[in-house]
This record gives sequence, C-alpha cells and structure tokens, in this order.
Amino acid sequence: MEMSTKNLFILFFIFILAGSCRKTPSNDELQGTWTEQSTSSPSKLIFYNNDHMVFMHSPVIDTFTYTLDEKQAALFCDPVTNPTSGAKRFDLSWTSSKSVLTVMGLFPAGFGGVSHTDYKK
Repeated sequence: MEMSTKNLFILFFIFILAGSCRKTPSNDELQGTWTEQSTSSPSKLIFYNNDHMVFMHSPVIDTFTYTLDEKQAALFCDPVTNPTSGAKRFDLSWTSSKSVLTVMGLFPAGFGGVSHTDYKK
C-alpha cells in the first residue's frame, strides 16, 4: 500500500500545523504589560526579567516570582512578601493571533467555579 505524494503532503501539513499551535506564550512573549479586558477598573499584569510579575488590581499591588510551564500551560506564582507560602498554580490559555492571555483562577468565582480573566498586551 503506497501513499501518494498528495497524501504525504497533506500529512506533513497537518503535523506542521499541529506543532505550531501552542497553548501558552514563551517567556519572551509573556514579557510586558497585559491589561484586563472585562471590567471598568481593569487589573494589570506586568511580567519582567523572566521571573517577576507585578499584579496591579486597585487598590492593591502584589509582586510575585513566577515560573512558566509551557507544557502544562500553567503559571506558578510565589508572593515575594511570603515566599514560604508555596507557589499557586494558574492555568493559562493563549490566543497568539489576538495577543489575548486568559488566566484561570486569578479572582474568586462563585459556587466553586473557576474564574477566567482575559488580558490583552
């Protein structure tokens, strides 16, 4: 049973397309200021130096060290003021074409749900 050239080309194209779809930005793509898209007083996430994040949500400003796990599509954050409290995991979703980063669980959600907060760079 032989595969035609056309079938090989289609298979190759599918592998290329599947490999180019990523759930998370790289550390370099994460760097910068991300502004919340859903509220009248938006929060901001500022990533810098590949390991520090500032979370500005009025009237509070929190600083964290973070680790980005691209394979798990997760961000692990440790508060700078209390690093022994342990890292908190936030699942991520990323739409590169629109530069939209969705962070799950950043804010409280009612009835045991998980909040989804969209940020745009």
